Amino acid sequence: DEVTIPNNNILEPVNAEQPPALPEPNQQTDPLLEMAEQTQQGAEYAPPPIEVAVNDNALPMPEPYPQGNGDAAALSITSDPNQQGSEHVGLQSGGVQRSAEDLRYLTLGSSVTWGAGMDVRYFAYPYLLSEDRTHISNLAVRAAGPKYPSVCIQSMVTEEATSAEGSEDYDVIVLEYYMRGYDGLYDLAQRLRKRYPDAIIILLRL
Repeated sequence: DEVTIPNNNILEPVNAEQPPALPEPNQQTDPLLEMAEQTQQGAEYAPPPIEVAVNDNALPMPEPYPQGNGDAAALSITSDPNQQGSEHVGLQSGGVQRSAEDLRYLTLGSSVTWGAGMDVRYFAYPYLLSEDRTHISNLAVRAAGPKYPSVCIQSMVTEEATSAEGSEDYDVIVLEYYMRGYDGLYDLAQRLRKRYPDAIIILLRL
Protein backbone atom coordinates (compact mmCIF):
# COMPACT_ATOMS: atom_id res chain seq x y z
CA ASP A 1 0.00 0.00 0.00
CA GLU A 2 1.09 3.61 -0.75
CA VAL A 3 1.84 5.77 2.28
CA THR A 4 1.34 9.59 2.00
CA ILE A 5 3.82 11.58 4.04
CA PRO A 6 2.55 15.08 4.94
CA ASN A 7 4.79 18.05 4.11
CA ASN A 8 5.67 19.52 7.47
CA ASN A 9 7.65 22.37 5.88
CA ILE A 10 4.45 24.31 5.07
CA LEU A 11 3.39 26.31 8.07
CA GLU A 12 -0.04 27.90 8.19
CA PRO A 13 -0.60 30.74 10.66
CA VAL A 14 -3.25 30.10 13.23
CA ASN A 15 -5.55 33.05 14.12
CA ALA A 16 -3.05 35.46 12.57
CA GLU A 17 -4.27 39.05 12.29
CA GLN A 18 -4.36 40.41 8.74
CA PRO A 19 -2.44 43.67 8.27
CA PRO A 20 -4.62 46.71 7.51
CA ALA A 21 -5.21 47.36 3.85
CA LEU A 22 -3.36 50.28 2.34
CA PRO A 23 -5.52 53.21 1.18
CA GLU A 24 -6.24 53.56 -2.49
CA PRO A 25 -3.68 55.79 -4.20
CA ASN A 26 -4.87 59.25 -5.10
CA GLN A 27 -5.41 59.46 -8.83
CA GLN A 28 -4.86 63.23 -8.87
CA THR A 29 -1.24 64.17 -9.35
CA ASP A 30 0.42 67.37 -8.24
CA PRO A 31 1.05 69.44 -11.41
CA LEU A 32 4.20 70.92 -9.86
CA LEU A 33 5.67 67.48 -9.14
CA GLU A 34 4.69 66.29 -12.60
CA MET A 35 6.36 69.32 -14.16
CA ALA A 36 9.53 68.71 -12.12
CA GLU A 37 9.69 65.03 -13.12
CA GLN A 38 9.22 65.80 -16.81
CA THR A 39 11.81 68.56 -16.64
CA GLN A 40 14.39 66.19 -15.11
CA GLN A 41 13.70 63.69 -17.89
CA GLY A 42 14.30 66.38 -20.51
CA ALA A 43 10.70 66.37 -21.72
CA GLU A 44 8.68 69.49 -22.33
CA TYR A 45 5.98 69.96 -19.74
CA ALA A 46 2.44 69.92 -21.08
CA PRO A 47 -0.10 71.34 -18.61
CA PRO A 48 -3.29 69.34 -18.07
CA PRO A 49 -6.42 70.54 -19.85
CA ILE A 50 -8.60 73.02 -18.00
CA GLU A 51 -12.13 71.90 -17.27
CA VAL A 52 -14.69 74.65 -17.79
CA ALA A 53 -17.93 74.44 -15.87
CA VAL A 54 -21.02 75.31 -17.87
CA ASN A 55 -23.74 77.32 -16.16
CA ASP A 56 -27.10 76.37 -17.63
CA ASN A 57 -28.67 79.44 -16.04
CA ALA A 58 -26.31 81.86 -17.79
CA LEU A 59 -27.77 84.59 -19.95
CA PRO A 60 -27.86 83.81 -23.67
CA MET A 61 -25.15 85.30 -25.83
CA PRO A 62 -26.25 88.31 -27.90
CA GLU A 63 -26.48 88.13 -31.64
CA PRO A 64 -23.15 88.80 -33.41
CA TYR A 65 -22.59 92.21 -34.93
CA PRO A 66 -22.06 92.64 -38.67
CA GLN A 67 -18.57 91.93 -39.92
CA GLY A 68 -16.18 94.68 -40.94
CA ASN A 69 -16.99 97.22 -38.24
CA GLY A 70 -13.66 96.89 -36.43
CA ASP A 71 -13.69 98.49 -33.00
CA ALA A 72 -17.39 99.26 -33.42
CA ALA A 73 -18.23 95.65 -32.53
CA ALA A 74 -18.66 96.74 -28.91
CA LEU A 75 -21.18 99.44 -29.81
CA SER A 76 -24.87 99.43 -30.51
CA ILE A 77 -26.51 99.51 -33.93
CA THR A 78 -28.90 102.37 -34.49
CA SER A 79 -30.79 103.68 -37.47
CA ASP A 80 -29.84 106.93 -39.12
CA PRO A 81 -32.98 109.07 -39.39
CA ASN A 82 -31.45 110.97 -42.31
CA GLN A 83 -31.01 107.84 -44.43
CA GLN A 84 -34.02 105.64 -44.98
CA GLY A 85 -33.39 101.92 -44.63
CA SER A 86 -29.72 102.33 -43.64
CA GLU A 87 -27.88 101.40 -40.46
CA HIS A 88 -24.68 102.71 -38.96
CA VAL A 89 -22.76 101.91 -35.84
CA GLY A 90 -22.70 104.58 -33.18
CA LEU A 91 -23.06 105.37 -29.51
CA GLN A 92 -25.38 107.74 -27.74
CA SER A 93 -23.61 109.37 -24.81
CA GLY A 94 -24.99 112.30 -22.87
CA GLY A 95 -27.75 112.77 -25.42
CA VAL A 96 -25.22 113.11 -28.27
CA GLN A 97 -25.14 110.52 -31.05
CA ARG A 98 -21.57 109.82 -32.19
CA SER A 99 -20.32 107.60 -34.96
CA ALA A 100 -17.60 105.00 -34.37
CA GLU A 101 -14.98 107.31 -35.87
CA ASP A 102 -15.85 110.13 -33.45
CA LEU A 103 -15.82 108.13 -30.21
CA ARG A 104 -13.61 109.42 -27.42
CA TYR A 105 -11.55 106.92 -25.39
CA LEU A 106 -10.20 107.14 -21.84
CA THR A 107 -7.67 104.50 -20.73
CA LEU A 108 -6.43 104.00 -17.19
CA GLY A 109 -3.86 101.46 -16.08
CA SER A 110 -0.30 100.81 -15.02
CA SER A 111 3.01 100.39 -16.85
CA VAL A 112 1.69 98.17 -19.65
CA THR A 113 -1.08 100.61 -20.51
CA TRP A 114 1.38 103.50 -20.33
CA GLY A 115 3.60 101.80 -22.92
CA ALA A 116 6.57 100.67 -20.84
CA GLY A 117 8.94 98.23 -22.53
CA MET A 118 8.26 99.56 -26.02
CA ASP A 119 10.70 101.52 -28.14
CA VAL A 120 8.00 104.13 -28.73
CA ARG A 121 5.38 104.23 -26.00
CA TYR A 122 2.85 105.73 -28.40
CA PHE A 123 2.65 102.34 -30.10
CA ALA A 124 0.88 100.94 -27.01
CA TYR A 125 -2.63 99.69 -27.64
CA PRO A 126 -4.49 102.71 -26.16
CA TYR A 127 -3.13 104.91 -28.95
CA LEU A 128 -4.37 102.43 -31.56
CA LEU A 129 -8.01 102.55 -30.51
CA SER A 130 -8.72 105.45 -32.85
CA GLU A 131 -7.06 106.87 -35.94
CA ASP A 132 -7.45 110.34 -34.46
CA ARG A 133 -5.03 110.70 -31.54
CA THR A 134 -7.02 113.65 -30.19
CA HIS A 135 -9.86 111.23 -29.37
CA ILE A 136 -7.65 109.22 -26.98
CA SER A 137 -6.67 110.16 -23.43
CA ASN A 138 -4.23 107.69 -21.90
CA LEU A 139 -4.02 108.56 -18.20
CA ALA A 140 -2.10 105.43 -17.17
CA VAL A 141 0.37 105.88 -14.31
CA ARG A 142 3.54 103.77 -14.31
CA ALA A 143 4.04 101.39 -11.36
CA ALA A 144 0.75 102.45 -9.79
CA GLY A 145 -2.51 100.67 -9.15
CA PRO A 146 -6.08 101.99 -9.27
CA LYS A 147 -5.82 103.61 -5.83
CA TYR A 148 -4.18 106.79 -7.13
CA PRO A 149 -6.68 107.56 -9.94
CA SER A 150 -9.60 106.64 -7.67
CA VAL A 151 -8.64 109.64 -5.52
CA CYS A 152 -7.43 112.04 -8.24
CA ILE A 153 -9.52 111.12 -11.28
CA GLN A 154 -11.28 114.50 -11.37
CA SER A 155 -8.07 116.52 -11.47
CA MET A 156 -6.50 114.07 -13.96
CA VAL A 157 -9.40 114.41 -16.39
CA THR A 158 -9.55 118.18 -15.99
CA GLU A 159 -5.82 118.59 -16.62
CA GLU A 160 -5.98 116.36 -19.70
CA ALA A 161 -8.82 118.48 -21.09
CA THR A 162 -6.61 121.59 -21.09
CA SER A 163 -4.53 120.16 -23.97
CA ALA A 164 -5.24 121.05 -27.58
CA GLU A 165 -8.66 119.77 -28.68
CA GLY A 166 -9.06 118.25 -25.23
CA SER A 167 -12.41 117.33 -23.73
CA GLU A 168 -13.78 115.80 -20.55
CA ASP A 169 -16.38 113.78 -22.46
CA TYR A 170 -15.63 110.08 -23.03
CA ASP A 171 -17.66 107.33 -24.66
CA VAL A 172 -15.47 104.27 -23.94
CA ILE A 173 -13.40 103.82 -20.76
CA VAL A 174 -10.82 101.03 -20.45
CA LEU A 175 -9.40 99.99 -17.07
CA GLU A 176 -6.38 97.67 -17.16
CA TYR A 177 -4.82 96.50 -13.89
CA TYR A 178 -3.18 93.42 -12.43
CA MET A 179 -5.43 90.74 -10.99
CA ARG A 180 -4.27 91.44 -7.43
CA GLY A 181 -4.36 95.21 -7.79
CA TYR A 182 -7.90 95.71 -6.57
CA ASP A 183 -7.23 98.44 -4.02
CA GLY A 184 -9.30 101.40 -5.17
CA LEU A 185 -10.59 99.69 -8.32
CA TYR A 186 -14.24 99.59 -7.28
CA ASP A 187 -14.15 103.18 -6.04
CA LEU A 188 -12.65 104.24 -9.37
CA ALA A 189 -15.28 102.36 -11.36
CA GLN A 190 -18.10 103.85 -9.29
CA ARG A 191 -16.83 107.40 -9.73
CA LEU A 192 -16.44 106.90 -13.47
CA ARG A 193 -19.92 105.39 -13.78
CA LYS A 194 -21.42 108.30 -11.88
CA ARG A 195 -19.55 110.81 -14.03
CA TYR A 196 -20.17 108.98 -17.34
CA PRO A 197 -23.47 107.07 -16.96
CA ASP A 198 -23.74 106.30 -20.70
CA ALA A 199 -20.12 105.31 -21.33
CA ILE A 200 -18.96 101.75 -22.00
CA ILE A 201 -16.56 100.68 -19.22
CA ILE A 202 -14.23 97.76 -20.02
CA LEU A 203 -12.08 96.07 -17.37
CA LEU A 204 -8.93 94.23 -18.50
CA ARG A 205 -7.18 92.12 -15.85
CA LEU A 206 -3.54 91.16 -16.37
